[in-house]
Parts: sequence; structure tokens; C-alpha cells
Amino acid sequence: MGNTALKGTTKSKKGGVTFGLTTNLSKNELSTRSNTFKLGGRNSKSMTKITPSHTIAVTKKLPPPSPKDLSYEKSQINKFKTQTGVNKNDGEIIEKSLTNHYLFHYVENETIKKLMTKLIKCEVKKDIVIYEKDCDDAEFFYILTKGKMHYNAQVSEKSNEFQDLSIKPGNCFGDYEIINDISRLCDVVSDEDCVFYVLKRNDLLDILKNVRKKKLS
Repeated sequence: MGNTALKGTTKSKKGGVTFGLTTNLSKNELSTRSNTFKLGGRNSKSMTKITPSHTIAVTKKLPPPSPKDLSYEKSQINKFKTQTGVNKNDGEIIEKSLTNHYLFHYVENETIKKLMTKLIKCEVKKDIVIYEKDCDDAEFFYILTKGKMHYNAQVSEKSNEFQDLSIKPGNCFGDYEIINDISRLCDVVSDEDCVFYVLKRNDLLDILKNVRKKKLS
């Protein structure tokens, strides 16, 4: 898969944030695939922006997805959540993950610790759809602390084949759509029993607004 860098300044309509970002996938590399998972026999069409750990499989491009319920992502998190705040055993993984994430390079450690108190812990079983392509506006930023998940990415701009790519403990995902104020570009599915944490969209955008103000001052 070609890792064409996509750089630029993006703007969130809802949060009013302008923020520079870099991702390893070009827009043309974000695409779909189809597979059947749990949750009422929904069909999953996948892809996204996380740096791949390794390739699992290659599948063929299938027809575009049908419209999704506008409350789908929020309803999923309501099913998965178990507590607010970070479990002591997960704190080290999350703090390291956030500190190393490109969005938090200019965020002070004290701010990251306060942010961690707003995280919502979630647990899911194997083969569960975390969120779906085009489900609605992206509502959460995700951090995986246990288990493994996958999403789908196009092999190359000229190819109709797609690779399943892994999300492992310490990986963050879901930020690309929030920063660009767009609907989800893929499905994310659990390959094992998983524990992950989410940060609400507005909480993430508030942090980025404060970072931008400090950089301009």
C-alpha cells in the first residue's frame, strides 16, 4: 500500500478549529469493503487513517454502503461504556499514547492528565462493530488499551483491492474525521475481546482550540 503523505490545514465547522495534520493515507486511499459482523447482521464497509501494524488479508471492493442511523455511533458507545475516568492499570498506556500522538505534541502533561478524567471506558467482545462508515458525524476519539481491532485500506490508488490493517493497544483512532468535520470513512471491528477509551468530540476540539491560542500568542 502506498503511504502518500497528506499535509495541510483543516477546519472543523462545529468547533471552529484550524489545525495542521499529517496522515499516512491519501484521500484516494480511503475506501470501502464489505463483510458481515454482529449487531443485527449489519454489513460492514471499511477503511481509515491509522498507521498499519501489519496486513491481515486482502479483499475486493464491493458496492457503496446504504445510509446509516444518525445516532449510531453514540448508541454504540452507550452500549459499550462501563465507567468514566481511566482504570489505574490502563493509565500508563493512555498517557504514553496521548503524549506521542501528533495532536497532543503541544499539550502540557497537566492538561493531558485532566483530559484523562473525561475519558469513558468501554468493553466489547470479539467481532463487534465499533463504528460504521457513513454512520454520521464523528462523535468520539478512541484509544485501544487491550485486544486487537481492524479497519480497511486500499492497496493503491489504481487498485480495487483492500487490506485489513490492525489496531493494537496504545493506538489511537477516529481523530481524522473529527478534525476534518466529516462522517466516518470506514468500519472499525474488534478481532478479540477489547477494552478501549473514548473522548467526546467537543472535549477534543476544546483542547485543540486552546493549543492554537497558545501557539498564536
